[in-house]
Amino acid sequence: MAIVRPEVTGRSGLSTIKLPELSALELEKHVSVPEAAAIKGISHDTFQRHYSHLIRKQSPRRNTVKLRDLLSEINDFCRARQDDGAGNAEVKAKTESRAA
Repeated sequence: MAIVRPEVTGRSGLSTIKLPELSALELEKHVSVPEAAAIKGISHDTFQRHYSHLIRKQSPRRNTVKLRDLLSEINDFCRARQDDGAGNAEVKAKTESRAA
């Protein structure tokens, strides 16, 4: 499952989408930077600025991103968001119990 940012979907709150199951061979595929940016739901320039560590130079004119790296970055983001949500709920519960 991946979390889609609300500004991409136009909905408030976090949504989950089911990513297709990919074989090990499909995960080794290299996609272009614009395709990777479209998967992340951001612009090409923003992807280059924030995810330059994922970009590989295949030739002087071709930059690619390995699909496995891109999807693991998305999963890491999802886990961090879920951890933040759980932590915020605990803090809120403690604050409410102190106020009572």
